[in-house]
This record gives sequence, C-alpha cells and structure tokens, in this order.
Amino acid sequence: MAKHISADGQTAEAADWGPAHGDGASGRMHGDDTGVPEPSLSPVGIGALAHEIGLTKDTLRVWERRYGFPRPLRNTGGERLYPAEQVRKLRLVKQLLDAGHRPGNVLLHSEPVLRAMVRQSTPVSPHVDLAPLLELIDTERWTALRDELMWRLVRVGIERFIDEIAIPLGARVGQASAGGSPSAAHAPALGQVLQDVFRRAVRLLTDVVRGRPCALLAAVPGAAHDVQLAMMEVLFVLSRCRCAVMSAGVSIDEIADAARASDVDMVVLSMAAAPDAESAARAASELQTRLPPQVQLWTSGGNVPRRLAQQGIQHLVSMTHIDGAVTQWRQHRVLS
Repeated sequence: MAKHISADGQTAEAADWGPAHGDGASGRMHGDDTGVPEPSLSPVGIGALAHEIGLTKDTLRVWERRYGFPRPLRNTGGERLYPAEQVRKLRLVKQLLDAGHRPGNVLLHSEPVLRAMVRQSTPVSPHVDLAPLLELIDTERWTALRDELMWRLVRVGIERFIDEIAIPLGARVGQASAGGSPSAAHAPALGQVLQDVFRRAVRLLTDVVRGRPCALLAAVPGAAHDVQLAMMEVLFVLSRCRCAVMSAGVSIDEIADAARASDVDMVVLSMAAAPDAESAARAASELQTRLPPQVQLWTSGGNVPRRLAQQGIQHLVSMTHIDGAVTQWRQHRVLS
C-alpha cells in the first residue's frame, strides 16, 4: 500500500470514496456563451478564490508582485478582494498552466487572447466520447462517475486513461458553457473523484510491487497538485516502483526530512503548476542540497531552466517519460 504523507507528517492509506462537495451556492459559476464560466459579480476574497480555481494564496501574491496581475481591490480591513473580470481571467490562466504554459507567458495577455489559447490547447482525443462523463458531472452523480471512470481505466489501461480521458475531461470541465457543459464549480469534486480512482488503481497494483526503486513524490511549494500527484503515483506504481506521496502544500524542509527518514531512491518533485519556472528551479536546487547523497532528485512537468540538468537533476518533461526513466535507473543500478 502506498503511503500518503500530510503536511503535519502523518501517514495514512488512501482514503475511501467520499469527496466533500456542497452545492457551492456562494461561489457557483454560471456559464456564458464564450465557453468559460462566468463568476459571481461580487468580489471574492483570496481564500475563496484560491480554493475555487485551484491555486494557492502564495501563488496569487507572487503573481501580483512579479507580473502586476491580478490587481485586487482592498476592503476597509486591507484584505484582498478580486473583481469578477479578474476571477474570469485567472480561470483561463489556470487552464493554460494545466496545459503546460508558463505564468509569464500568459498573465499579461488580454482575456480574448487567453480564450483563444485555451481553445487551441485543449487536448481531446477524437476517439473518446466524454459526453456521458460530462453528463454525470453536470448532474453531480459522483458515485456513478467514479464507477464509470474505473471501468474505462480497466478497459483502456492506465496510461491511455490519463492521456485520453482524465486530462481532456479536466480541460472540458474548465471550459464549461451554458449550452450544457458542466460548471467549472464542479472541478474540485471531479479532482476528488479522479484521485480516488487513481488510488484504487494503486491499491490493486501495490500487492505485486517489489524491490527498487522507491520514490517519494511531492509538489513544489506554492502549487496545488493533488490530482497531478495521484496521476504520477499510479504511473510510478505501474512501472513497479514503491511510492510514498506527500500532500500538496508541504515545505522543502518537510520533503527533505521525509526523504532522510525513508528508504527512498529518488524524490520526484512535481513542478507543473508552480508560480513561475525560476522559483520552482530555486526550490529544486535547495531541495537537492538537503537530500542524502544516495537519493536522486527528479522533477516533473513545467518548464525548467537548463541549469538543473547540469546539476544532475533529471527532468521528466511529461508523465509519459516515467517508465523509461525508471528502466534507465534500474539498468544503471545493475551496472554500478
């Protein structure tokens, strides 16, 4: 059984089904005719915005300072409030980050340009019918959705499931429209369903996983990555790796401490939704200096500076490279 390590250091097995989701009345998004959800006209606070969109408060503050966007208002207590048009733009930005764009390349664009970029970058396989899944999401039938996703995973295999179903489905939910597509307010619940599906797959696979390597999976601080980590975990286990997973939001110190306390061969740091490439690279460099010499550092996702490779950090451009990288690790271990 893979372990899941929270920010307070506690470990637990993968949770049973039961994503927490309310009706989202205070923050539910309604579709417009452009294919992107329309937020409430009332300004929202930073905590509600971060939760609804899937970013962290630190990320929003970094962008505000570094790129000049978002530009929140302030209430009488000095707290940040984000107008509807900025919430709408941030949703587009988040979709583009999930598709592999860098914050600095999208934050300064206008909303119409971002909409065009989102439409161009949505990965949808012409051979996969997502309509039944979208209907289950739209009607909030989460148990039925989980069962249908599990059936499809078993039928097509884990790698095709991720590439052809999980990633496109997440993109489509983010582009909800008034014409029948699900509301983007369903995205958090969909994320919980996908995590549950991946962890059920992990439970089935871990009984036959033996030997090396053992990987500790974590996310770069300042990025919300729970679904990304769940996808990485199931692909590493599929490559016959033992895994321990740290919850999103832990610090570099906590990751390093967990690596030193565990019998791991590598730490894999997800950088897919980092605030920007440079800060993610600094976090990776700092983590490398704190790891035991026998523990390798791998990074996954996002765009990273070339100097990381020169420091001996292996970067996985996409999750499809996991199996090949693990195979190379085993071959090198046999020869060394």
